[in-house]
Amino acid sequence: MHLDNKILDELLSKIKNCDKHLEDENLLIIDLKPYYTVIMEQNLEPFNDLKKYVLEKKSKRENKSIRLWGDLVNDLFEQKHFDECVLLEQW
Repeated sequence: MHLDNKILDELLSKIKNCDKHLEDENLLIIDLKPYYTVIMEQNLEPFNDLKKYVLEKKSKRENKSIRLWGDLVNDLFEQKHFDECVLLEQW
């Protein structure tokens, strides 16, 4: 299952002051679909780049809390790529 626009719109509609959070970069939306291919190759480098990007954004904020949410592991699990699920969860 990949997060399509309808689901994303529904999710964003439930976030109070969503537009402001997006504008202030308190809320980042990152499409993880391209990461599916690289995790199948057990390549964590793009994930490390993503981590670096998120931590850089965090360092510029007063509030240092971060919450990551994604469905990539679910996609891998549904396709029975269990080793890749474990690899990603350990990352």
